[in-house]
Amino acid sequence: MKTFRYLALLAAASFLLLLYYIYRVGDRPNSSDQNLADHLTDGQTKAAVNAVLYVDSDTVFLSPVQEIWAMFQHFNATQFAGMAPEHEDMNAGWYNRFARHPYYGELGVNSGVMLMNLTRMREFRWEEHILPIYREYRLQLVWGDQDILNVLFHYNPDRLYVFPCDWNYRADHCMYMSVCDAPDGVKIIHGNRGYFHSRAQPIFNLIYSTIEEFTFRTDVYGNFIRTIEESLVLPSNSNCDKLLDKFLQDPRKYFKENQYEEVP
Repeated sequence: MKTFRYLALLAAASFLLLLYYIYRVGDRPNSSDQNLADHLTDGQTKAAVNAVLYVDSDTVFLSPVQEIWAMFQHFNATQFAGMAPEHEDMNAGWYNRFARHPYYGELGVNSGVMLMNLTRMREFRWEEHILPIYREYRLQLVWGDQDILNVLFHYNPDRLYVFPCDWNYRADHCMYMSVCDAPDGVKIIHGNRGYFHSRAQPIFNLIYSTIEEFTFRTDVYGNFIRTIEESLVLPSNSNCDKLLDKFLQDPRKYFKENQYEEVP
């Protein structure tokens, strides 16, 4: 099944099941032909907006979008982008074991969820840095624009704000053991590498399919939260499934049982 990447501009919505399909970027996440880097060199895109929340299409918001948008306030005077680490465990890290190009920090960063201050990126002259990186490392790039961003922030670490893994939560964080603390629950779930369409980690597929089948203006607690709880009532061999409370921490906070009446 084809996936699509979109540019998510902050909207007025603060709904649990955020619909953010606003701007098509490419045919698949991390594609090298048409991706984030291409569109950020587009003068029209940059001139039209000052700040952007960029997400892969294989992401689902489990918390209001305003919460991650508020992180812009935590940027210091030099930072123009915010991303989560690619990994939390050195033993399972991809960049520290396989990358053939420079990358940010010890474990790299993941571009699936990215805050961007476009005003500062214009001042930084983004395209004058990105294009030379592509030319120099194009034969070593595996993950497309994500690798380019890792090279960029390797050489410009002061430009990046790193936010916690709960804002870009992937199966890598729980499939072997829980390596993302997420003390306030999982905020954004990222089903990269097809986990939304696989039963390898059932909770990823279950959350995605439940949202896909959800009928708006119906009882969120009963038709979303309880559906997931009841589907995972039996013991599971999946380590991710055992973290059900982490995934539902915010939905349970915002949507209470018997709080909503169905609208015909």
